[in-house]
Parts: sequence; C-alpha cells; structure tokens
Amino acid sequence: MEFIRNCPVCNKILTYSRQGNLNQAIKRNSICSSCGHADMKGENNPFYGKKHTEKTKTLLSEKFKGKSRSPDTAYGGKRGSPPNLKPVYEIWVEKYGIEEADRRQAADNERKSIASKGKNNPMYGKPAPQGSGNGWSGWYKGWYFRSLRELSYMIKVIEKENLKWKTTESKEFAIPYINYDGVERNYFPDFLLEGNRLIECKPKRLHASVSVLLKKEAAERYCLKRNWTYELLEPEMLSEEEILEIYKLGLIKFLPRYEEKFKEKYSGR
Repeated sequence: MEFIRNCPVCNKILTYSRQGNLNQAIKRNSICSSCGHADMKGENNPFYGKKHTEKTKTLLSEKFKGKSRSPDTAYGGKRGSPPNLKPVYEIWVEKYGIEEADRRQAADNERKSIASKGKNNPMYGKPAPQGSGNGWSGWYKGWYFRSLRELSYMIKVIEKENLKWKTTESKEFAIPYINYDGVERNYFPDFLLEGNRLIECKPKRLHASVSVLLKKEAAERYCLKRNWTYELLEPEMLSEEEILEIYKLGLIKFLPRYEEKFKEKYSGR
C-alpha cells in the first residue's frame, strides 16, 4: 500500500511506504528532492565557489572504490535494503562528478538540518534528559544535579540557608527565546528559590557570551510578568576535599560513567 501527497512547491506526486512517513513529511512540510536541489543552487549552495583539489578528488575516489553500503547510508539509509549497494554519495560521484555530488550532499544535509530545528526538533519544549551534557551529574541526598557547580550551590547556599526550592527542569518552567542562529528554543534555568527567584549557575567567564545573554534577556522578561527576579551567578565551588568527604559519607551518587571517573581520580585517597 502506498501513501500519497503532493510536493508543496512543484505539486509533484510523492509516495510513501508507511503512514508514519507520510505524517512526518506533512508535519515537516517536506519538499521533493528536485525542489530541494533547486534551492541549493548558486550562492545558496554551501559549496558555492569552492572546488576540490585533484588530490582530494583522487582520495575520495579511492575511499569509495569497491565499498559496499552500510546499514545507514545508501537509498535513504533504510535498513533491510538489498545488500552490496553503493552509498548514494558514491553513486552521485560516478554519475555526476564530485562537484555535483558535493552539492547534492550539502542540499540533503541542509534539508535534514532545517527539518530538525526549533519546533521540528523532537526535544523542543522538553528539558534535557538526565545525564546529557558534560557536567558531572548525579544525586545528592536524592536531589539531582547536572554539574558540580549546581551541587556546590545546593550545598553551600540552598542547604546552608535552608531555602525552599524547586528544580526548573520541567515544561512548567520552559522559557522560549530566539537563539543566535535564529532558531526558537527553550531555556530551563537551574533553580526556583522561595517561589520567586530564578537562579542560573554559570562560570563568570560565560556571563557575557551571546547565548547566555539571550537566555538572560528572555528569563528577565519571563520573571517580570510574574513579579519574580532572575539571578545569573557564579557560586562558590566545593573543594575536591569537600566533595570527597561528602562522597565517603554516601551522600553523593554519580551517574555510572562519572562514578567510574570519580573512583579513578580519587582511588587511594
């Protein structure tokens, strides 16, 4: 059974093997490949004005020579396709030459990028999952922290001053803003204290960065409507000795990958 819709640009009939694929195409307002390639011509093409050197052409040719496809490459990257098919890029190189293959690859990448930006991103409006990012994440007395900076603020300020607080890692506290790349995103601060103080913990060297300033402006507007305050601050950090002491008391439990790193770093202490 085939599912059909028309390209919103040229009205060409597009077919889909599954209802889910059709629904996704409608949601993303996807266009046909011909229209996509047309949009990437001339100066719109990221490879415009650039050329591969003869050496690069030779290396690319050798790289793809005689290789079979992998499960996530040729013909849309569909698993279960006939075996030993060449990657799409290699077919383009053989059929159209490297410059045209690069143009088509750039167009394909651009379409995928646009399709996953802003509200089209499956994670839009949702807080980052626990364990994502680069911070040392884990739990302190059952409180989840995303970084040692957050942990330090929990212990040295919230706990010490016995403040009432809530995590803002939920849709309830999603603050919409336009990022520097022009894409609409959502910002989730770190803490809500005493019901009216939004707190963001960041190293001072980042306070003047474009991304942080855009989030700060959006958060201040958000707080103004609620008669709250927004505080961007650099908390005093726990020392390694303090963290180690708290860890030995069994009050900290890191996520598995950080647990291993922590034990490696402090083994024998």
